[in-house]
Amino acid sequence: MKLVHQENQPDQSSALKREAAIKAMTRRGKLAMIQSKKKPAKGKREVARLEDIPNVGPAIAAALRRMGITTPAELLGRDPFAMYDVLCRLTGKRHDPCVLDTFMAAVRYMEGAPKKPWWKYTAERKRVMETRSLTK
Repeated sequence: MKLVHQENQPDQSSALKREAAIKAMTRRGKLAMIQSKKKPAKGKREVARLEDIPNVGPAIAAALRRMGITTPAELLGRDPFAMYDVLCRLTGKRHDPCVLDTFMAAVRYMEGAPKKPWWKYTAERKRVMETRSLTK
């Protein structure tokens, strides 16, 4: 077996949270994460800190870190809806849907989409949520 991904975390608690977040990722997301560590893809942003991503302030950055996401590159290939679900599970409460919109904006920006305010993703979120509720 070959180790394909390794990260340093400041403490065991952070490492366990990051492990849980990685386990919650889709296969596509995991593969994208591995690829992003190897070489930056075209159109992807190189951003140093989470707070440097448009729409991500201290509160959203703290939420991302709580989920084990410590660098902007770790957003590549992530499912914002799954991220929102993980955050709600970790905190034991349902967060405002604008948090999900912000996750969508951050992930899309890191994947090369133009900078947009988080509320530009509200209509898309509502469409997806409606589709999901119809299929359940």
